[in-house]
Amino acid sequence: MTALDDRELLTHEGAADAPTATPAVAGHPATSDDTAAHEAAWVEVLRVCQAAARGDLELRVPHLGEDPTLRAVRSALNGLLDLTDAYVRESSASLDAAAQNEFHRRFLVRGMLGSFQAGAVTINGAIGAMAQTHTALVDQRERQRALAADFQDAVLGLADQVAAAATEMESTSRNLAHSADSSAGRAEQVSRNSATAADAVTISAAAVEELAATVSAIEEQTSESHRAGESAMDEAERTRRTVAELTEASQEIGQVITVIGQVASQTRLLALNATIEAARAGESGKGFAVVASEVKNLASQTAEATGRIEEQIGSIRTATEAVARAMGSITDAVSGMGANLGTIATSVAEQRQAAGELSRTTTEAASAVAGVNADVVGITADTQATSSGATQMTAASLELAKLSAQLRTHVADFLEEIR
Repeated sequence: MTALDDRELLTHEGAADAPTATPAVAGHPATSDDTAAHEAAWVEVLRVCQAAARGDLELRVPHLGEDPTLRAVRSALNGLLDLTDAYVRESSASLDAAAQNEFHRRFLVRGMLGSFQAGAVTINGAIGAMAQTHTALVDQRERQRALAADFQDAVLGLADQVAAAATEMESTSRNLAHSADSSAGRAEQVSRNSATAADAVTISAAAVEELAATVSAIEEQTSESHRAGESAMDEAERTRRTVAELTEASQEIGQVITVIGQVASQTRLLALNATIEAARAGESGKGFAVVASEVKNLASQTAEATGRIEEQIGSIRTATEAVARAMGSITDAVSGMGANLGTIATSVAEQRQAAGELSRTTTEAASAVAGVNADVVGITADTQATSSGATQMTAASLELAKLSAQLRTHVADFLEEIR
């Protein structure tokens, strides 16, 4: 911008502020040279003020001559520009440093006056507050990291424990299912053996009835005593074999019942281990505790049924021993018929009594075998229920292990997001 342009701006834009005439120096009237000098001075002042208004604080008012008023204007304006430039530079430097988290750089208040000084103090206060906030944020971030690390250790440790418990529970449930399947197979074998024993007892009962009929025939037809004696000997032999088969079957049933009792005891032990592991799993193991309790109850019921079967087997053994003793008496009596027909009546009476005892004991044996068969059916159902519960426990333990892995993944993602 030329001096003429500046003068035109002064004329059009600053006419209200610029003096219309140059004051005369004391004792001297104003001249045209003084007027030109003042116009040039105001143009320079206007140029510097316009530059400052545009944000350029580098320009300063040059020397305007020796006029006291112009010198005072130049000094005041340049001083204002110096103070403003210093304020802007200091505020920018201190705030830039604060933006870089360097809060030691503060606004140098020395030399600031009035509103500039108040603004500098305000900026320093704000920087101090920013420093405190930054320190608090750093401390909070460190606490968050520590909490995240503790949370990770706790949750992942718990997830590992749950996974280990699920693995052990799966192994236990598989063993339980295997034992239950084995028990079911043995129970089916016992059921078949008890059915065989029932058939044998039925045959024995039929033999006893036939023996009673034979005794009656002996009483009615003594002439046929020899033939009836031989028939009785044959029936007694068959009955002896039947009783021997019944005794052998009862022994086999006793052995199977012993195995079932051992399986029931092992099942209770496995159920107890599953209950302990479910308790270790805490809240997530309550469902498995219920399953383990059901398994334990089934095992107890199996043990009780086994005890009843053992009692029934004892009754069968007692009955078969009584049958054996009765058959011995019958055999001895029939063998003596040929040598001493005179004692037929006495022998027939003894045979009638022995036949009654044999019929009673045979009936008891049949009832005991029927009870054994019913208990075996119950054991089979309980064992199948145990196998089903163990299968459900295996599936639940696998699901628990899957959930534990998902928990680890979600926790890792959550902590990664926080960090």
